[in-house]
Amino acid sequence: MGFNVNLVNEDEVISKNRYDYNAQEYLDKCERLTKENFEANKDRYFLHQTTLIVLTIGLISLIVLCWIRAYKKYDKERVSTFDSEYYRELPDTYPPAELGYLYNFKDTSKDDLSATIMDLIRKGYIELDTNGCSTTDKKPNYIYRLNKDKDQTILKSYERFVLKWYFEHIAGGYSLSLDEIDDYLKKEENAKRYLDDNKTFINLVREESRKHKFFDEIKNINYKFTLLYVGLGIAMMYAFMIQISNYYTFGLVFSSIFLAGIIVFASYISTIKRRSEKGNEDYVRWKAFRNFLLEFGRFEDYTMPLIEIWEHYMVYAVSFGIAEEVEKQMRLHFKSMGEDRYEYYVSSSNVIYYRPYIYVSHSCNNAPIMARSTISQAQAARASKSGGSGGSFGGGRSFGGGGGGFGGR
Repeated sequence: MGFNVNLVNEDEVISKNRYDYNAQEYLDKCERLTKENFEANKDRYFLHQTTLIVLTIGLISLIVLCWIRAYKKYDKERVSTFDSEYYRELPDTYPPAELGYLYNFKDTSKDDLSATIMDLIRKGYIELDTNGCSTTDKKPNYIYRLNKDKDQTILKSYERFVLKWYFEHIAGGYSLSLDEIDDYLKKEENAKRYLDDNKTFINLVREESRKHKFFDEIKNINYKFTLLYVGLGIAMMYAFMIQISNYYTFGLVFSSIFLAGIIVFASYISTIKRRSEKGNEDYVRWKAFRNFLLEFGRFEDYTMPLIEIWEHYMVYAVSFGIAEEVEKQMRLHFKSMGEDRYEYYVSSSNVIYYRPYIYVSHSCNNAPIMARSTISQAQAARASKSGGSGGSFGGGRSFGGGGGGFGGR
């Protein structure tokens, strides 16, 4: 008996037509039931939609109000009682690294270590020997010498640590040259220790600076309860919106937007930091003092104080990152006072006119770079031996004819 092709094709056609008919019937039925269900419940649907719109507007408004309240109460800078553009004297006498912490919103910069070393030189704890180098040398080899007779107990913790760091950890004695710092950093173990010591210095500066209460503590009980109540309310309302979103895609979209708003607001809250009343008063005066340092040369009525005072000013100029600009102005101002007066100031100071702060600053700024370079090269060498590959970075100290400078802030 042969195979009936026509019979098979006919069965397939009948089955396909039956399927298409049943599917269309099902779709028609669903559409009819949907219309009937909507007509029967349209008032309830309208109520849900209206509630959703009102809740969306209300919750977004709540976020905006919370944001405004948080900004005004915890983030907006205070208005200072001082409103002058210039301040001609030191606003305070705490060391330059603590000024940097205040001025840069809790950040300790590379210039703060340079300023601390220069301040220790000014105070006589470190003696600086130019070692016969001139200000035009591309690689001067200045020498630091520890003054063992000075009482270190009156220093801040991070100042004492700098002396220990440089003379015990690096020098292993009482004398240290800039070249010896470079040689020290050529060993991976020393490079790692240098970076660890640098972190210790930063942490000690922050620890000492916190004692001044330069910044508000955004941890009061009202603030915590406000965030708690708002958070619970937001969570409950968001859960209700998710329920409504089962009926409307509109609800799901706005619920997601609202959730994103909550996340952004929470991120903003976590980044809030504001200077305290004392911190803000100090800050505006330090800012005015910085302006004065940059422009004192044009004050015709300004009488230059003793060189010791200007040496004190200069360590803060180092921390501000404007020491080179200030030194140039001082040279011009002193020369305008007459050759005799100029020669007196030049011969009275090793700190300002021989410009060691440039080389000290470059040494401090380049040291972490050299340390990381040493570590990277050592890791690359090990990777190469084990069949891997790695890059390398050049190191070294070069100051370009006594140039270099400090970026302003």
